[in-house]
Amino acid sequence: MDWKYKTAVDIAAEAKNRKFLSHPCCQKWLTNHFLGRISVRDITWGFFSVPLWVKIILCAFTVLPMYIWVRFKSDPHQMEYGEDEEFDKDYSSKNITENVKCDRYDTGGTMGQEGIFIQQNPPIYKMVYVMWNAPITKFWIYQIFYMLFLGTMSIAVLWPSCGNPTLDTISVAWIFLIAVETIDRTYRLHLTNASVPLLSKCIEVFLITFFGVTYLCSRLLRIGLFEDPYNGKVLICVALLYFYYRQTLIYLPISPQLGPLLYTVKLMVLRDFANFMRMALLVIICGGIVTHATLYPDYPITVELFRRIFHKAWFSLHLTPITDLE
Repeated sequence: MDWKYKTAVDIAAEAKNRKFLSHPCCQKWLTNHFLGRISVRDITWGFFSVPLWVKIILCAFTVLPMYIWVRFKSDPHQMEYGEDEEFDKDYSSKNITENVKCDRYDTGGTMGQEGIFIQQNPPIYKMVYVMWNAPITKFWIYQIFYMLFLGTMSIAVLWPSCGNPTLDTISVAWIFLIAVETIDRTYRLHLTNASVPLLSKCIEVFLITFFGVTYLCSRLLRIGLFEDPYNGKVLICVALLYFYYRQTLIYLPISPQLGPLLYTVKLMVLRDFANFMRMALLVIICGGIVTHATLYPDYPITVELFRRIFHKAWFSLHLTPITDLE
């Protein structure tokens, strides 16, 4: 059978073999692949320990912390430093000396194949290149800038009246940049793994683009249905909710503690909450209609009537307006 030069992990991922992927050896392989050609040391000072993401950010933007926390490998799947000293003893000191003199930073030659680690740091320009080329560095840098985007868009949504044109322009441009980045990542995923389904990725690209166009039309251009500032405000709030929830789906699966909890919550939402909404939908609809008809018996039948009924029925799940109780 032609496996197209795929690894066992790739085949297990396509087959959704969770038992194989959850094996400690497989998890170790994935962790090494995520770290790339770097190894982050866990150094503590008494009760104080620096989180991993702080180490990565400091090492990425400043050079000096790399000499303390990071060690470099010629291959992502080499063993950790000091894990197997007996293995290194099998090699004579003469061979080690000759290999180190031959190349202090072999990126795929005999040193990586024989399992000998580089004790001396490579040149600084290679350290910076390897650090920024590691997948874990790209991940945390992306998280930092995504949080800045969420903060900018949150302030833009909270801005009173018709908003701030500068913040709105920055938010719209950022949304379209995220859409372009998502399209590029989806295309690369299709080239490397043609068997991976892309439906969820296509939906993600569509939603990001839709919210970007909606934001542009409602706050900056003010055309079509978005001439009313309230309609634009509501759609922008929905977009902000989507981008916040999207962040949880990106960050939480990486966490060894929160990842399993996210999977449990996913089952609760997709299975239990969906069934609850199917059962309660008729009660919610009739409750909104009856409540509005009782409180406002002479209200005319207009578009505003249906908007108020929907508003009352939906938000009755979360709160009850004080004005309805007076």
